[in-house]
Amino acid sequence: MTALQFFESICLKDGVFERLSLHEARIKRTLAAHFPASSTPKLAALLHENDFPLKGRFKCRLSYGPGFERPVFVPYHKKSIRSLRIVEAGNLDYSFKRTNRNAIETLMLQRGNCDDILMIKNGFLTDTSYCNIVLKTKKGKWVTPSAPLLAGTQREHLLNQGIIISSPISLINLSEFVSFKLINAMIDWDEADELPVETIDIT
Repeated sequence: MTALQFFESICLKDGVFERLSLHEARIKRTLAAHFPASSTPKLAALLHENDFPLKGRFKCRLSYGPGFERPVFVPYHKKSIRSLRIVEAGNLDYSFKRTNRNAIETLMLQRGNCDDILMIKNGFLTDTSYCNIVLKTKKGKWVTPSAPLLAGTQREHLLNQGIIISSPISLINLSEFVSFKLINAMIDWDEADELPVETIDIT
């Protein structure tokens, strides 16, 4: 197995790296758990050692382990996700952002005619294959599952801002919500599509 078994996806918009402090904090937690002898570099300094695009939106992929690979910049195009299928995730653990996503890709094979999956564990909602989910109550509050597979940086940012709250969301309570948004580091809250909860296939 490659030593560079973790990665960060950082949004680069018009030459500005977004939410670097949250990405750096996650890198620090990952290194402490898996490579305690390694120190966490200053992320801004590390990224600015490289040439990077100054116009447009790019996904900056930074692979790392005890060391860091040169970041890769890819033009970002938001995927069109219009439907989700509920899939049981079993004992899947993706609490760290690993390069090995084989278990999630295997679950994706169960999506049928839907665009993506919404994984559940022990009857509670977690994440889609690449996004955290946030659901709107009938009273207009936005709620994200309190036990995601991966606590995303955009999710943490929105929680810190008080735009969303976290709470356990069971599958049997899904009808209490009217719509949802999918968020990740590349998708700003105002840009996330709002879809009716009926587009989640629970069959």
